[in-house]
Amino acid sequence: MASRSPARRRSPVRNRAGRRGGRREGTPRAVTSARPDVIVVLTDDQGYGDLACHGNPVAQAPHLDRLHDESVRLADFHAAPMCTPSRGQLLTGLDAARNGAVNVSSGRTLLRADLQTLADLFRAGGYRTGIFGKWRLGDNCPYRPQDRGFDESLWSPSSHISSHRFELRRWPRESALALDGACAAATVTDGALEEGTALPIARAGLVIGRREYAEDVGPGQDAAAFTVTLEAGPALLHTWFDDTRQQPICGAYYVYVSRLD
Repeated sequence: MASRSPARRRSPVRNRAGRRGGRREGTPRAVTSARPDVIVVLTDDQGYGDLACHGNPVAQAPHLDRLHDESVRLADFHAAPMCTPSRGQLLTGLDAARNGAVNVSSGRTLLRADLQTLADLFRAGGYRTGIFGKWRLGDNCPYRPQDRGFDESLWSPSSHISSHRFELRRWPRESALALDGACAAATVTDGALEEGTALPIARAGLVIGRREYAEDVGPGQDAAAFTVTLEAGPALLHTWFDDTRQQPICGAYYVYVSRLD
């Protein structure tokens, strides 16, 4: 992000290139200011065909579609297959093999310190610059955003630091059966349940990595849901149900995971 007016809130210049019935792709609207504010939005690990505005028949992201319609689009940018190389190439105009940021691990995320970045060029032109979001081009001096031309920065050094929702449900999810609904024959700690018996579930639990969660399950409840903040790296997932005596109980269940941010 680069702004020419530090005393007021920054806002994007809406160059409505390529709107339906309007100008052709890549033709900008006339800019009223000689020095417009500039906002560059780079989504993480998104493929070109992941949006409806690019022809995806399934994905629905109307806010991104609107942003697409109201923005200048650089349609000839060649992205790398991972986040770090794509970001480094955008910032330097150099292929990842030349700028040094070729991978997402093993010390290969470091953008060469001797290279000018897009932020350096904007700042040299009199702009104030900022970055907000994922970085992953070096965590220490002289590789941090504040070392690479950004006046203001709020950044995460890596990735996958986000919130997920874990739902423990009956199988299959579409059946909408309650967690304690009638079941097929099941084995419990101290015996067995006959087919058609309601499962005496009272509590659900989830452990992922070093984090443990548990919640009570009420009659007729169709899911036990947990919101979890995940960190980078592998983690073992373990789930369970307890009966009213705090004894483990089994049944036909599965975990449904969705990302919240």
